[in-house]
Amino acid sequence: MQLTSEQIYNIIKKQTGKSDSELQAKLEEIKTKYEGLLSDVGANILLSKQFGVDLDLKQQASAITKVSEISASIDSVSLYARVKSIPPVKIYKSKDGSDGKIQALYLEDETGFIKLNLWQDKAEIVKELNLEKNDLLLIKDAGVNQYNEKTELSLRQGGQIIKDPEGIDIPKIKETAVKISEIDSPPTSPVDTIARIINIYPIKTFTKEDKERQVINFEVSDGIKSIRCVAFDAFAKEISNSFSKGDLVRLSDVTIKERNFDSELELYINWNSTITKNPKTKIKIPSLSELATTDIKEEKISNLENNNNYKISGTVVTINKGALRSFKCPECKEKVFLINNEFICEACNKPVDPTMNTFSSINIDDGTGVIKVSLFNQLLEDAFEVKKEELKKDLTPEEKDAIYYKAEKKLFGKHVIVTGKAKMNDFSNQLEFMASTFELE
Repeated sequence: MQLTSEQIYNIIKKQTGKSDSELQAKLEEIKTKYEGLLSDVGANILLSKQFGVDLDLKQQASAITKVSEISASIDSVSLYARVKSIPPVKIYKSKDGSDGKIQALYLEDETGFIKLNLWQDKAEIVKELNLEKNDLLLIKDAGVNQYNEKTELSLRQGGQIIKDPEGIDIPKIKETAVKISEIDSPPTSPVDTIARIINIYPIKTFTKEDKERQVINFEVSDGIKSIRCVAFDAFAKEISNSFSKGDLVRLSDVTIKERNFDSELELYINWNSTITKNPKTKIKIPSLSELATTDIKEEKISNLENNNNYKISGTVVTINKGALRSFKCPECKEKVFLINNEFICEACNKPVDPTMNTFSSINIDDGTGVIKVSLFNQLLEDAFEVKKEELKKDLTPEEKDAIYYKAEKKLFGKHVIVTGKAKMNDFSNQLEFMASTFELE
């Protein structure tokens, strides 16, 4: 097993108790004596012999290593580190056709961060130890490997993870803790928050760039205010399978953005986020039964008031035809025009790869009134059963008619349940409804 010069130096320092100034002076003497013919590794090996430090394999494997010292030239390491993030378990097919699983842990100390892989039965360690972000761990005998040119760790047979080891002080990873009710504009960096899940909507499958993906929407509340959350792929499956309405959760390293179409805030689960069920916390969040009194009010269309959130239901009586999509320049945010299947930004005076928003609307009737319900992006694509890729091209009148005919065949006369916000259209002076969820009964 090959040790780096830094690792040898740290072993010497730990076993001898010598100061850096004393050890560096000795190293300079050794290097001067051999007139530059020794590598740093060789110089540190001679230094270890001067002080009677044994560098056998057993000692190397048990030596505590800093993250910055880990390289592919080392066979195995032990280290102290804090949990930086915990992504969901991934299921994969083994060569023999059976299901395998891998749980990743991202670890951090004061010198850097690294990924630790827990394979098969070791994936359960996260649940067994009830690990959360910032927990302090001792990792014993982790193998070092290279994947996609990045150095990673894997816990070996016989390796251990010890939670809260005594006598170790590694600085906690900085957290930006916020309350949902105190957020009135998107923070400039990821945040951590604690809330209770008040709604989970069905997981959806869609195709993007010929790849099948999944998305799930759910809502959380801190007892004062709620926010809609969006998670994709592995996180979507994890939330759908392992979380329920009423669960208390810690959402770590999540991003809060404004929705393009109505400037409402949404919370996004990132690849490096962590979702912890029933976290250790002193923060008091009302129970689900208490939160039920603050849930979105179910109301009749005739009683809706501007700028209030509601849950409404009714029968679809009209599918309104319109543009179906709009394009914006990713640089200047101005409108982009689709000309001969090429997107041109007149403000930038060049072709661009635009951002696209999809939208349309329906009218629903609940017996007390009729209201226009606007559907945007994923809601529109799900309701109309149209893929976003199909809309990012020149559409002939016949192609648009086919999309609306299909939507009318699916939705006309059907009963739907919608949550969202009532908004006054300043142009028409009519109250409309901006949907945040759409459910076909």
